[in-house]
Amino acid sequence: MIPTGNRSGAKILEPVERMILFNDGTNQLLLSAFFNEEIKVIVLRQEENDESIARTSTLIKPDGTVVCYADTKIMKKVCSSSVLAKVKNRCIPLGGIIKSEHKGVEKKLISFGKGSDRFFRKYEIAGDGLYFIINEEFPISAFKVGTVET
Repeated sequence: MIPTGNRSGAKILEPVERMILFNDGTNQLLLSAFFNEEIKVIVLRQEENDESIARTSTLIKPDGTVVCYADTKIMKKVCSSSVLAKVKNRCIPLGGIIKSEHKGVEKKLISFGKGSDRFFRKYEIAGDGLYFIINEEFPISAFKVGTVET
């Protein structure tokens, strides 16, 4: 997922931050590879109305360290009944739903940035029978930015 528009903002990011923010695959797999540990998705809250399902989740390491906070809006009118059933089940991470349901989805980075204690992005995932808007925040402290332990 390459940023559109002004790319100069990417210069403020560390290499690991760019790798995560511009990742076009699933965060769970990428972060598991980065940390060399299993990363679990925990759904903290899920609320539904007539138009959408709002899901708040975290990605955590085995020691409980949160490596990502995510707020997702699942647009019900666009999503297939199969996708909605899996979302409502709450047992399958969204990346797993996307992989199982749709091979040719388009991911579009809407915005990204960095604060003093976090880096973040907003993007959309669209495909036949699927539309999500996702906001993610990654705490800098969880990544020991600039170092890689082997």
